[in-house]
Amino acid sequence: MKQYALYYSLSCNIKVDILISAHDNGYTALKYFIFKQNGIKNIFLIQNGTRDPLDNYIFCDDYFAHSIKQIELQNIVAKNKYPIGSIPLYSKIKEYKSVEKKYDICFIEEMHRISSKMDPMEKEPFEFNAVYNKLIDNVIKFSNTHRNIKICFIRRIVDMSNFNYLRKQTIERLYTRLKLNNIYVSKIIEDSYLNVMASDITVFYMSTLGFEALGFEKKILNCNYNKHRALMLNDLEIGVVLKDDYSSFEKKLLFLIENNSKETKNYYENKKFQYMNINGDPSKFISNRILEETQSSF
Repeated sequence: MKQYALYYSLSCNIKVDILISAHDNGYTALKYFIFKQNGIKNIFLIQNGTRDPLDNYIFCDDYFAHSIKQIELQNIVAKNKYPIGSIPLYSKIKEYKSVEKKYDICFIEEMHRISSKMDPMEKEPFEFNAVYNKLIDNVIKFSNTHRNIKICFIRRIVDMSNFNYLRKQTIERLYTRLKLNNIYVSKIIEDSYLNVMASDITVFYMSTLGFEALGFEKKILNCNYNKHRALMLNDLEIGVVLKDDYSSFEKKLLFLIENNSKETKNYYENKKFQYMNINGDPSKFISNRILEETQSSF
């Protein structure tokens, strides 16, 4: 009843042909039904991140996804589904025509998902802690073993004012630990996309930015240690590692550093098509779709 009242109050005074939102995973069946009942003719949703297919169903009229694979993975109930890529990614591709290489590897921060309680009853946060901490250990060991390889840790947390003391301390200790182990920790003001472009390989667990690196035609290593259903799952592929031991991590990463064969390039071109399809301006595609829908209503 509470959710019904909330959705009703949000939409009761909105009379529009099209409502556009990037809060794509917030549109449940109930929210969609109430918004439509209150006079919103069309709801267009733009994918705003890598989604867990078991989180919930997404209801809308048009869904603009990062790729075909993202459409296949998610439970989307929509009249139309379009794989158009990432709007922020496309704008950065246009902004940064040429970027000088600074790092061999960039490692993406995902500490915003770390649970401060470590409560075994909270399966997702508890499981994430174990996976990400193991990945951190592997990156640090790799850095110390191969000190000639330049690694950048891309900070993603801008504001920690809402974090409790324990979570802040956990994050600050990580930054210090990385710096002490030959890893550059980016500053808050630095553009994450620019650091990805300045690196040859992007290492990550489940960050959307990791998949966006494919749009920059970069190599990626998806470290999916818990075999998460929303990520890459074939350990035989060069861009995936499912085993969390250091030896498997090092072997895959060294192969990517040393290998620029045609087969490798073809592999990542295919992954780009699957996970981050950029063939044109996503904003222009959405604009054309809006025009098409509004003109047809006259």
